[in-house]
Parts: sequence; structure tokens; C-alpha cells
Amino acid sequence: TVTLLFTDIEGSTRLLHAVGDEYARVLSEHRRILRDAFERHGGREVDTQGDSFFVAFADADAATRAAADAQQALASEPWPEGVAVRVRMGLHTGNPILADDHYVGMDVHRGARIAAAAHGGQVLVSEQTRAAVAEGTEFSTSLRALGAHRLKDLPEPEPLFQLIVHGLPSSFPPPRAYEEAPAAAGLPDYSQPPADVPCPYKGLIAFEPHDSEIFFGREALVEDLVARVEQASFLAVVGPSGSGKSSLVRAGLVPQLGRRGAPSVIVSPGEHPLRELALGVYDILDQSPDALRERLAADPRALATEFGHAGLVVVVDQFEEVFTLCRDEDERAAFISALLAAAEEGDARVIITLRADFYGHCARHRELAAMLEEHQALIAPMSEEELRRTIEGPAQEAGLVLEPGLVEGILRDIVGQPGALPLLSHSLLETWKRRSGRMLTLIGYLHAGGVHGAIAKTAETVFNDRLTAQQQALARNAFLRLTELGEGTEDTRRRANVGELVPRRGQEDEVDEVLHILAEARLVTLHEDTVEVAHEALIRNWPTLRAWLDEDREGRLVHRRLTEATQEWQALGRDPGALYRGARLAGASDWAELNDAELNELEREFLAASRSAEVGELEATRRRNRRLRTVVVALAVILAAALVAGALAVVQRQNAREAATAAVAQRLGAQALVQKDLDRSLLLAREGVELDDSLVTRGNLLAALVRTPAAVGVVRPLPGRL
Repeated sequence: TVTLLFTDIEGSTRLLHAVGDEYARVLSEHRRILRDAFERHGGREVDTQGDSFFVAFADADAATRAAADAQQALASEPWPEGVAVRVRMGLHTGNPILADDHYVGMDVHRGARIAAAAHGGQVLVSEQTRAAVAEGTEFSTSLRALGAHRLKDLPEPEPLFQLIVHGLPSSFPPPRAYEEAPAAAGLPDYSQPPADVPCPYKGLIAFEPHDSEIFFGREALVEDLVARVEQASFLAVVGPSGSGKSSLVRAGLVPQLGRRGAPSVIVSPGEHPLRELALGVYDILDQSPDALRERLAADPRALATEFGHAGLVVVVDQFEEVFTLCRDEDERAAFISALLAAAEEGDARVIITLRADFYGHCARHRELAAMLEEHQALIAPMSEEELRRTIEGPAQEAGLVLEPGLVEGILRDIVGQPGALPLLSHSLLETWKRRSGRMLTLIGYLHAGGVHGAIAKTAETVFNDRLTAQQQALARNAFLRLTELGEGTEDTRRRANVGELVPRRGQEDEVDEVLHILAEARLVTLHEDTVEVAHEALIRNWPTLRAWLDEDREGRLVHRRLTEATQEWQALGRDPGALYRGARLAGASDWAELNDAELNELEREFLAASRSAEVGELEATRRRNRRLRTVVVALAVILAAALVAGALAVVQRQNAREAATAAVAQRLGAQALVQKDLDRSLLLAREGVELDDSLVTRGNLLAALVRTPAAVGVVRPLPGRL
């Protein structure tokens, strides 16, 4: 046997028009890439015509490797700008006739028809090649069943498989140019209109307790959790996003506990967890929610007393919201303390669901960390058998039929994929919408986009086909507001009041219409006056939304802080103290100036009030500064006058002191003139000069000297003496 590989460029004529004179170079490069891949795996080039290859391989493994390598090389080649060379490929294994160094026969014809059914970038494989691929190789688990299709000029429907090439797109439309096989041939009659059968799949929406009859796959885990709750009053169900925690607790654990006589309430923390907790339990406790919330804020342990011996089960779903949405540290701490007190001191049983990437946040609360350490259940991925029951159980319950090969095809797409349960549920919902009679078909599954493409396809279809340009702007604004940007964690969904999503007054009805369209497609979930994204899987798996979020993450964070500040300002009765000032106001104003369409009226009023308050404060500061300058000038004048007066006083004191000294000196001189004792007269006159060296005192000294001839005589030395 040999494995035959056929290739052909999709849209070669369009490519020629697109590149013009460059076509020859593009075609040559395409041939080089394919020949390198074929030769590397031992392929023998049988025939080449135009942009088509016919190559033979000694075994199926080599042929599949060559096809995969060729597609990867084509995808990574830097083609001219705006050009994509997409090659369709088909593989078939058989015993063709060798004539004149060329293969002929039905196997050749079949291989060519399989290649013609493929789309650009896709590799289709026959049943014979699939069987020939060695077990245990990378390709033995990389073949997706596409069902049986009637190909041109072939007498019987051909089962086809798609080779999944790592790193390349795997979602394609159904195979080309097929015709539905008639029912007589043993294939589904795809032309039947959808039967009036209720949908047993929830899509992105979480299961609720009343959905327990269609909740399948986790039966053993539910029993284990029931046993844990009966042994301890606290349980944390921990797992990654998309592991099915919420549905497990809501549709599995809670109904089972209810059958044992335990009443339950289910709450999500939101931005104000104490308020949500009070709203959840107030009717059971026969108290007003506001009074209960205030009491819990003052004394969180009061909840244990209130519960008494009710045996109530309190479920806190999406517990991570106490970290992502609640900004009040005191309220968060009070909420956690209330839950722990209810579990430890009251007769309540507390169950929380927690996203695994927020597990470390719980360590900030010592008592909660200790409780988690002792009482947690880590949710592992579902086994293949559990996934099979998840698919088949609801269908059987609703009276639906699954086309042979559908379950196997879905399992190949999902087994081993983390966080894929919402993807599975949504793809099954979309497959149900495309049912033929009571049958869910492979064609319907592929048209829906498969496990990995259904969410994006639904979101794109709704956004582009069901919304006007104006509605698209409103939907974009809604999705951005309903996403909480992660800071060190994945982005999460956020619950918001519907009024927050209305950009301007008068658009309330438009926003409501958009939200109902999105809710009908199960992309969002509507409550009484709030809305949220149906599941975080939408945030992760809709490329358009990811692009919106990533194009200005810093700006998105500025807007989120503005939204929170606005709501706090409103809750405080528009307290001026809650307004923005300084750098925060400048940053928010700069962003708002460029993104006014994304603001709502309350946010505009908040910014306007902040600017007005800042202007008022600046004007008041200027007035204070002017008054201060006036006071400073006056003080300066007064100080200068005081300094002058002080200087004059000093001078006057100095003059007075000098006059008094002169007077004393003159008195001494006068006394010297009348002193009979000549020596004493000289001493008094000299003292007067020392006190005030002036003409008067010097005159007195000279007069005293004249009175004493001996004092002015010349002493001559005797001869011979010094």
C-alpha cells in the first residue's frame, strides 16, 4: 500500500489578480516549500501541474507529517503584504495501479476528490489513512471525525477526518461540494426541520438547582461533596475557571442536600457582599435586609446567633468577587467573619466556590486560610467517561438522538483541555440549534464552530448580523463595563446595574433591546436590575472582546476607577469630599476627553462636579493668597517702621551715653585744674582723656602739665652713664 497526497492552492485565480507580476515568484516559493516538506519525509513526486502536487509516500505516518510540516511552513512564510497562500490537501491510503511510473485507478481518483473537498489550510484524511496511522504517534490523536460525505463521482459516502496541525486554525466549514447522503444509505437525513424538542444544554449560563435532572457527569463527585458537608460545616470548592464549580454546587450538591431536608440560599458577593448576604437570608430570618446588613457590619458574628438551629446551607458562588469587586476592606473582612461565624458557632453550613487563581488572596485572612486548609475540595478535570455522560445524558433526557461519530469527534476536541466545560456546553447548545429533526449532527456541530470556535462564532454572528452600528457601540460599551480587568490574575466578569450601561439619557430602551438580544444568545445574563457576562469563557475565547480590552488596558483601568468613584459619590449623597482632585482628576479628564462616548451621564456629572469644585477651591486659594499677601505687606511695613524706630532709639541711646561720658570727662578735667596736689591733678586730667579723647579733655591735660614744670622737664643723662 501507499499513501497518496494531493494539494492545490485555494483561489489561485484570485491570488493571480492580487499579486499580478509577483505570481510567478509566489508560485515558485510555494513549490519550494512543499517540495522541501515532501522530500524530508520520503515523498515521491508523481505529478505536478500548475499549482497542484500529486505525491506518494511509503507509509501514512510520513505522509501526515509531510502535510503538517508543509502547512506550518506555508503559514509562517512572509508572503507579500495582504496575500495568503492557502493550500488544501487530501490524504488517502490504498493500492493504486502503477503504470509507466505513474499511479492510476480508483484510489487515485478518491484521493483527488478528498483533496478537492478540503478548504485552504485544511488537511482531509480518508478512513483508510486514519486506520493506517500508527497508534501512539502524535497524529493518532490529532484526527477529528467529520462524518461521512458523498464526494463527486464516488458511489458511496466517504467518512472524512481532519488532521489537526499544531498552532494552525482547526475550525473550517463543512467539506466542499458534498451532497447529503439519503437516509437509505444509512446516513442522517439532514434536510429534516428541527423537531420541537427543549434544549437540554445550558450554554454559557450556569446550571441552577432546578436543572438537576439534566446535570450529568459529576455524580461520584457530588456524593463525595455531600459526605464532606455532612461531616463539616464549611467547604470550599476550588477549581480553575471553566471547571464547572458553579454548576457542580448549584445543580449537583445543593439539590442533593435539599433532598436530605436542608434549606439553602445562594448568593454572589458582588461589590457589597454584606448587602448581598443580607438580601439572601433576610426573609428566612424575618428581618429587613437593611437592618440586617447594618447589624452584620457592626457585629459580623451576629449571623451565627440569628441562624440558631435552622440548619441552613449558605452557598457563596464566585467567592473571588470579594477580592475583584468589593473595594471596602472593612466590609470584606466583616463578610468573611460573618460566614466563618455562621459555620463555626451557628448551625449553618457554608459552601463557597473559588477560582483557583484567587486561592492566595485568601491567605490575607488568617481564619479563612485556616478553614480552607482543613475543608476544601479541588475540582479535577472530567474524565473522558464523565464528559461522555455530560454529552449523552441531557440528550437522552430530552429525547434527542446523537449522530454516530458526533460524541467521539467532540471528545477528541475536548479531552485534556483545561477549563473547557463552558466551551463544550455552548457548542452543544449551538449544535442543538442546528439539529436535523431530533438528531444532533456532525454537520451542525461543525457549522456551530466546534468546541473551540462556537463561542466566537456566536458572538461574532450576533454582533455583526443582529445589531445595527449604533447597537454595536452600545454592546461594545456593555462588554467592556462587564469585564473586570485582572491585575496579576485573569480578567473576570463583573456584575453591573443596567443603568450604568446607558451612555446618555433617552437611550434606556436602546440599551434594553441590545441586552435582550445578547441574553437571548446566552452571552449575558439578566437579573432584576443587573446584568453580567454569562461566563468568563466568553472573555477568554472571543478575540474581538480580547482586542477591545487589550487596546487600552491602562485607559480601561482609569475608567473603572472613575466608575467606582462615581458610584461612591452618588451613594454618599454627592458628598463633595468624594470628588476627584489633583492628579486623579487630571488623568480621568484626559481619558474622558478622548472617550466621551464611553461615559454615562452620572460619570459626566461626577467629572463636571469635580472640575467645578477644583475651580472653586483654586479661586478660594487665590483669594486667600491675595489676603495673605496684603497681610504680609502690612506686616513688612510695620516691621520696617519698627526697625527704623529701633535704630533711632539705639542711636539716641548711644548719643546720650557718649554725652554723659563727655560730661564726666570734662568734670574730671575741671577738677584737675583746681586740684592743689599736682600729681592728683595730672591723674584726673589723664583719666578725662581716657574717657573722652576730645579737644576739651586734651586742653585740660595740657593745662595740668603747665602747672607742673617738673613733669615737662628734659632729663639729660650724666656723662659716662646711659
